[in-house]
Amino acid sequence: METAGQNTKQFMEENDVLKQFMELLNQQNMKEQSQDFMGIFWYVAGMQVQLSAMVDELQGVREQLSQREDAETEVINRGHNGYTAFQMRQRWDEDCISLQPDVLTILAGINDLSIYLCGAGGYDGEGFGIHMEWLLRETREKTGARIILMEPFLFPKPAEYLNWMEPLGTFREPLRRLSEQYETEFIPLWDVFQAAQSQYPADALTTDGIHLTALGHEMIADEWLKAWRFGKRG
Repeated sequence: METAGQNTKQFMEENDVLKQFMELLNQQNMKEQSQDFMGIFWYVAGMQVQLSAMVDELQGVREQLSQREDAETEVINRGHNGYTAFQMRQRWDEDCISLQPDVLTILAGINDLSIYLCGAGGYDGEGFGIHMEWLLRETREKTGARIILMEPFLFPKPAEYLNWMEPLGTFREPLRRLSEQYETEFIPLWDVFQAAQSQYPADALTTDGIHLTALGHEMIADEWLKAWRFGKRG
């Protein structure tokens, strides 16, 4: 049985356009990319999202790089497997503030929901919102980062996750409110994947109801680029 990581590796190896994209970045030695183009892409709360298969974006990538030949870009992933928003607070100075990112992307909430529903302590949606607001306030006060918030999502696989859908709404709502309050970009991944399930079976998008397949990763990469290019969504 193939793992999600193996599926992603195979997808990358078989995708000619992605190969061209990666070769282009290698030719640039990661030093001629624009900070405004990719920024610092963080995927938090234990998920490893790749900027995979940006098929329709390759020409735009070429144009961005050619226009900003002397700019430097560093992409950093400071996500920690299984972390909750509360745990993120404990490392925020090290993982965010000290790095002074130009662009900060946060995806959190599913780990918080899981711990809360399983009776292992943690915080409900309101408590989650309090911790997320602390992270956003610290970032606004101590950095000049452009912030992109991504909404947590869940698939009905296994079936027991159907019972998580309504509680998840209480974790999603604070993020939408905080996005407005702190004027961040917002990627409504719940809506994105709900719509995607009208075109694809859940198995094509997720390996276990939470973690994504290569196709799911590709969808997030596409939505992130839309948010970066065109501003707030949701």
